[in-house]
Amino acid sequence: KRHAPIIFTDDNNQLQRSFPPMTQADLLEHSENLFQSCSERSIATQVGREACLSLCHGHYCCFEKDVEFGSCVATPNSYCFVYAACENVIMDFGFTNINLEDGSTKGKNEGGSVDVDGLNREDLELLDATCSKESVATLDGIRDCNAFCQHHLCCFSSDEGENCQGDHVEECEAYESCRIIAEGPEGEESGGGGGSGGSGSNVSGGGGSITVTPEQVEKAVFDACYFGNDESKVTPRLVSECHSICSSRYCCFESQTMFSNCRGIVGDDECELYSLCEQMINERGEEVKNFIELDEKEFDTGDSSSSNNGVDSGTSYRPGSNGGFIDESEFEATVNEVKAACAHDESGGESWVAGCHAMCADYLCCFSTDGTGSNCKDVHGDDVCEAYSGCKVLYSSSSASKLPFDSQQQQPQQQQQQQQMSAQDKEQVQIDEMTETCVPKIRRDVDLRERCRNVCASRDCCWKDGPGNCYQMNTDWCEEFSLCEILVV
Repeated sequence: KRHAPIIFTDDNNQLQRSFPPMTQADLLEHSENLFQSCSERSIATQVGREACLSLCHGHYCCFEKDVEFGSCVATPNSYCFVYAACENVIMDFGFTNINLEDGSTKGKNEGGSVDVDGLNREDLELLDATCSKESVATLDGIRDCNAFCQHHLCCFSSDEGENCQGDHVEECEAYESCRIIAEGPEGEESGGGGGSGGSGSNVSGGGGSITVTPEQVEKAVFDACYFGNDESKVTPRLVSECHSICSSRYCCFESQTMFSNCRGIVGDDECELYSLCEQMINERGEEVKNFIELDEKEFDTGDSSSSNNGVDSGTSYRPGSNGGFIDESEFEATVNEVKAACAHDESGGESWVAGCHAMCADYLCCFSTDGTGSNCKDVHGDDVCEAYSGCKVLYSSSSASKLPFDSQQQQPQQQQQQQQMSAQDKEQVQIDEMTETCVPKIRRDVDLRERCRNVCASRDCCWKDGPGNCYQMNTDWCEEFSLCEILVV
């Protein structure tokens, strides 16, 4: 997972940088992926090397020791320990100022082939790609290029007293791609005190940092965050990428309550480049948590059928995750939702069981009498279990007792057809159904929501809160159906 630094003001009204926190589950998953992809065996292959570089992108600053030169080791929530394995692909890069060394250059790598400053062909290709115009048009790319180049910027200094090219010819030649840091993407001088016009975003803390042009910033924000009137573009990826690029400038907006306002510090021109980011701030002044919240904020028609006293009637309220209800209206809304899902006629069909079980699966333990260990009323609380009391019909109904608690019930003919399908075909059919049905529209379309519930039921343990959650034990299996999380967010 990628982290963009966020900016906040300290008690002295000084801007400080931090990174968004990650959950323990995310850290564990990311660490395992890095360990596997960046192992020496993995990076010996082209595919493995590319996977490792992709995961490490944006965090090479972890291997810089000096804050003056852009180190993020001490930056809150940078999680540099997670990225330790990245050193396997960048160990040849020098993270010490070459003008402080003895003037000697590195000669051969372990394989015996002659390198320039210890960089082999793949290292040079990585440096070229990292410091290309396309790469430094992104904030992660700029941060990575800075990390590789900061200690070799003396090669490009216009100050004769600081320029070290004459003493380190081969090293400076190897780091030629770093010239973009000193001269800017189009060859202009960036930074400096000369006062070139226009606003921009300075990315690194050391001298020689590259300044992104206003046009680059504005384009990056637009590419990450714009969806216009197209509701289908409001996706988890858009929310993640937009948060990543906007987090450092949420402080610009008066509508937010997360940080002290920084518009007076960074300037109106700079803040205006991030104007599209304000869509990511909800009515409470906080950043929207997921794409469902963003979709509701931007596209909710205000129809009373799509809300119930502030409770989204198309989305199951999951009180077990936060210990109770905020007010009586939420309690009543849940009671009514359970009643609607579990209403049935004993003489009728069995179709209601699927919807009722999907609604009640996390709370059936409230009504278990098979020993105190299996009853979870003390976990959810009396109010929550009472709100879901309508679920008890699943224990007493003759229709329900004939069926396993599996919302994907099939008629005999359908079962025969599915038996003829391979397991892979079955899974692909489910994935296609999930992709079609588990979309923001389920908040307003009951039938579509029911279809999403049905296709996700077999993996509902992936998204349960507390005991019974199987995500950590079956991460890959759960991730195949990640869109199902829309049912619980």
